[in-house]
Amino acid sequence: MRKPVDATCCPDLIGKLLGARARFNELLETSICAGAVEFFDAEKFNTNSSVMENLIFGLLKSGGPDHREFAADPYVQKILGEAGILKNLTEIGHVATQQILDMFRDLPAGDERLSRFSVIDTDEMGAFESLLRRVSNMESAEITSDDRAMLLSVTMQLTPALHRLGLIDEPMMAKLVTARKSFLAGLNAQAPELAGRLEVCGPETITAGGAVRFNIMFGLLARHRAQFRDDVEKVMGQVIEELDLEEAIIELGLGASVGVVGARLANAQKQKLALARCLIKKPQILIVNEALAAIEPAEQDDLLAMIVDERPETCLIWIDRERDGLDCFDKIYVMRGGRIVEERGADGHAVTSEAPNAVPAVETTEGSYGNDMQVLDDVPMLSGLAPETLKLIADRLSFADAEVLFDAGEKGEDTFVIIDGHADIIIGEAGHERIINTHGPGTLLGEIALLSDSPRIATVRANGDLKVLRLSRELFFDLIRQDANLGLAVMRSLSDRLVTATEQLQAAE
Repeated sequence: MRKPVDATCCPDLIGKLLGARARFNELLETSICAGAVEFFDAEKFNTNSSVMENLIFGLLKSGGPDHREFAADPYVQKILGEAGILKNLTEIGHVATQQILDMFRDLPAGDERLSRFSVIDTDEMGAFESLLRRVSNMESAEITSDDRAMLLSVTMQLTPALHRLGLIDEPMMAKLVTARKSFLAGLNAQAPELAGRLEVCGPETITAGGAVRFNIMFGLLARHRAQFRDDVEKVMGQVIEELDLEEAIIELGLGASVGVVGARLANAQKQKLALARCLIKKPQILIVNEALAAIEPAEQDDLLAMIVDERPETCLIWIDRERDGLDCFDKIYVMRGGRIVEERGADGHAVTSEAPNAVPAVETTEGSYGNDMQVLDDVPMLSGLAPETLKLIADRLSFADAEVLFDAGEKGEDTFVIIDGHADIIIGEAGHERIINTHGPGTLLGEIALLSDSPRIATVRANGDLKVLRLSRELFFDLIRQDANLGLAVMRSLSDRLVTATEQLQAAE
């Protein structure tokens, strides 16, 4: 699905993909995830695309200009100047550069937050620091063409839905759409070399160089509706099945270049390929030693179930952290300090006791931008964190009335902070549900399951329109490891909860 489409090599596929695009649009609008994709529209700014992608209404071809080259191109600057926004976009780049350096300058190379949020490479941060010293004030400083291109390149990479800095507002979006029309109208005649390095999208054409998913969707998953990602994928799968596209897409994908030693693949993809390579050999014994660590826990469970179902004759030795969902194994051994301290059967019950001096098992128990930051700062567990830390851990989502944030029994992979609206806390089975509480702005939901491996103990459902900020388990734990203040805040919050629960129990006696 991520393989770029080459129209010259796959002529039979083009018509099918256009048909799939129309069918996908039709099914999506009648599904539960309607509104979860922001479609490309020549008359609108796409908030899930970068400023540059919005201006060209397309993609850079392989080997095309990078953001710095694009920002420095005379034709690009001419169009932006005629639209009256060249100076504004340069100033936005100056402000964004200051904020990005403040947030990321102290992070080590390879940190997940750099790859996810930063638009300035680690090895370029020094050059941008020097630029800010040369151009400390945009109002009074004389700026060179090279410095302007550097600042403009930062603006070109900003994606409003991701980089919620409040710099690309609606009036600026409207001006960029107007500039886009002028840019495309004169592109071939006035900048033929640049035109040859860009791929412009069209509703009735396939974007060469765009992935199969990109061409079918003709849009991007809306980040504020990211909770519907799996539902969108199901609609995509239904379209592919209906139009009998699966075999053609697989053939296309098998021809994809993954670079030297898989350099173009994400770690999760590499791990899946390594597992597939082992399974194809139909081994008598398969040892999986924490080999799926880069894959989401829920997907790891699915892969484990698949291996057990598809290879029942294989002796499977699975080495992993202590977790649930291991009842498919005949024997489970728990090791600590290099020693086996416990043996369990398939039913999960211990069949041998710990050694006298073994380490005891650890029990687990369940238990606009400025406004977002203010609400987060009011959450006891998060109060006292630096604003730049709060900016990184929050992902804004919106739910319509009666939409479910999470169900009882689910694994806790995220926690949520209510920004606007209310949410009902529900217990009981279907038909016998009972609302035990309703929470409003500033409430943290599901944090106990986030901090333990216990399932959710209640269902949370939107009571009217609801806006929340989502905090993922992985990023939150990473921040705890790197930010001592957050670790202390978590301990303090859980201690307060324990005291409150104890007082309530005493009052009820």
